[in-house]
Amino acid sequence: GWGYLDPLVTDPLPNPAHYHILLHHICKDECEEIVSKTLKNIVNMTWDVYRDAKPFEQSCADRVVRQVESEILGCCGRSCGW
Repeated sequence: GWGYLDPLVTDPLPNPAHYHILLHHICKDECEEIVSKTLKNIVNMTWDVYRDAKPFEQSCADRVVRQVESEILGCCGRSCGW
């Protein structure tokens, strides 16, 4: 499926108000999950920076953002290979 985007993809003519509701939930849930995963992975991201000389932004993208987006949106995981 397309994760949270399923209703937008499968419903041919959704009510415009429905978009607002779905996008609100997607953004809120994604933000909360990014904060949670960052807190869980902060030690590993710090190791990436100091031990492996990886830029913090790259470590965050690898360990947090890609995982969250692939879980919440579904389509990101399929189309980007995450």
